[in-house]
Amino acid sequence: TDIKQKDIIYPLEGYFFPARYELKDADVDPEYVAFRFLDQTAVIYNKYEEDIEKSNFTFHEILTFASIVEHEAVYDEDRPVIAGVFYNRLAQNRRLESCATLGYALGTWKTVYTIADTETEHPYNTYRNLGLPPGPGNAPGEKSIQAVLNPAETDYLYFRAAVCDLNDNKTYFSKTYDEHRRIGRELRKQCD
Repeated sequence: TDIKQKDIIYPLEGYFFPARYELKDADVDPEYVAFRFLDQTAVIYNKYEEDIEKSNFTFHEILTFASIVEHEAVYDEDRPVIAGVFYNRLAQNRRLESCATLGYALGTWKTVYTIADTETEHPYNTYRNLGLPPGPGNAPGEKSIQAVLNPAETDYLYFRAAVCDLNDNKTYFSKTYDEHRRIGRELRKQCD
């Protein structure tokens, strides 16, 4: 029933598990392929069922949360820390303010979003809305699901990536908004 919510853009998004699938024939029925994807999602659910049951989230919410982590993380080791940041924000009743959800709300992904972008009225815009968006915005992999089920314990509330140096894939974490802004100013110097 979660996938039938009125605000969900693509009901099965997030449920088609991203993996390598070998098909015997190039002329295969799309319905067969869809069920293979869904079957693999069921395998993942069964693997983590106990952890999902212990969490405060439904499986749909886990997939939604993990889709945000999937989009935000460059390196696998950052996934649990990013999940931890979002858990901290949720615990403080703060908006997630994720560019992943903003891009989904706008229907376009940018390196840098404007203030006007963040003010867009849309159920997926976590700059305006508290909590998780209505559904996943991509197909999260197992490592992002693991990160949401086992987030890092951290004091971080913010993170950002370099926007101008495409060779800098580091995620910069910070505990305060002032520190977050200082890092942003330093990273923008790379644009000059």
